[in-house]
Amino acid sequence: MIGFASVLKFLRKKAGMTAEEVADILGVKKRTIFAYEKSDVNPSYENLLKLADYFNVSLDFMVGRSKLFAEPEGTISYVIKGEDKLYIGDIDYIFGALIVGQYPRQFLIITEKTHGLIYDAIDSRGAFMFLSLVYVLHQKTGIEYDAFRNNRVDLLVKQGDTYWEVAIDEAESAQMHMLAYDDEIVKQWVELSCNEKKDILKDYYTLFAE
Repeated sequence: MIGFASVLKFLRKKAGMTAEEVADILGVKKRTIFAYEKSDVNPSYENLLKLADYFNVSLDFMVGRSKLFAEPEGTISYVIKGEDKLYIGDIDYIFGALIVGQYPRQFLIITEKTHGLIYDAIDSRGAFMFLSLVYVLHQKTGIEYDAFRNNRVDLLVKQGDTYWEVAIDEAESAQMHMLAYDDEIVKQWVELSCNEKKDILKDYYTLFAE
């Protein structure tokens, strides 16, 4: 089972940090970090918060309870006020995380059966609607999605036969942009069964935790 020790080692190695560098953030000895990663010692609540804030993840993710890793496929029901109307609908999502070459990649594919929040966010190209969409994803999936720094999670939508990344470009007055994505990787992931996705997600953690 994935727990805090594995997640900490995963996040530390993913960030290219040494145990000493993480120890400096918490103001503890290097050996304390090694003890954390061996499950010999549990962190205080204060240190757990510091680590979650530093790595920009939720507390659930920090202790190995990320909903998206446990439920990589699902539906999000939402009610949210947009710029000029109330949005009520459902968003289907597929979460993916895998190693491409030597690099970790995470993405969240979202689709909507009706013309709702996703479509209007894309049509508007504006920051407000995009942030409204991100808020829904944050509240309903537990993912700590940072709309500007992107938290290394690519937000994808499908138009026609092509997957596009939806992101905000701060350099252009926080306008939303759609960028062509690597279709083959995403298509292969979508075709996997839910259990196959879960197995790969577990490997994604343990690869960094070894």
